[in-house]
Formats: sequence, C-alpha cells, structure tokens
Amino acid sequence: VMTEQGLILPQLQKVVPWAAIEDYRVRIIGIPVKTMVHLDFYLTGDYELGPRTGRRYGTISYGKPKDGRQMISIMLFNFRGKMNEDKFEELFNSYWDAGIARAQLQELGA
Repeated sequence: VMTEQGLILPQLQKVVPWAAIEDYRVRIIGIPVKTMVHLDFYLTGDYELGPRTGRRYGTISYGKPKDGRQMISIMLFNFRGKMNEDKFEELFNSYWDAGIARAQLQELGA
C-alpha cells in the first residue's frame, strides 16, 4: 500500500519510508486470466528492514542483487483494474517524489 509516509507491506512491521527507496523497477505481465506485477525496490544502504511479520500476501523476498544494494522484491498475482506499467509508474513516482520532498522539508525544519 502506498501512503504519505511510504510503503506499507504486510510482511514488515514498519513502513518503508520513501526516502529509503533509492530506485525501483516494475514489470507488469498480463495473460488472459490474470495479471502479475513484479516490483523490485532498491533501498539506501543505511535503511534497516527490521523484523518480518510472517504474514503473506503475494510473494516477497529480501536480499542483495549482484551490485550489493539491499532490495525488496514483490510479486503480486491477480492484479486487477486498468493499471498498466506506465500508469503504475506515474502513480508510484507521484507518491515517491512527494514523500522525498516531505522528508527534505522535515530535515530543513519546515
């Protein structure tokens, strides 16, 4: 779930703040019966994911790709609606940009 504060994932006990996301990749794969969304979030080196909840929704994994960055990888199945890759990226970027701007304003004490 995308919120003002960041990403809320049922598998994590805390919100992943927008400022902790360094980069991301999204792939939306549609087949006649369902749609699968594959999301990779690359995190800043100083962010700690913290404990997991043990809850499951979709498939989520944590790790470090070859370049050594911390990453959350999520696969969601039966993604519904009129969302395509471009629309998702536009929506995600709106939340991401606004979240980073809020974090920068907080640092400045505004």
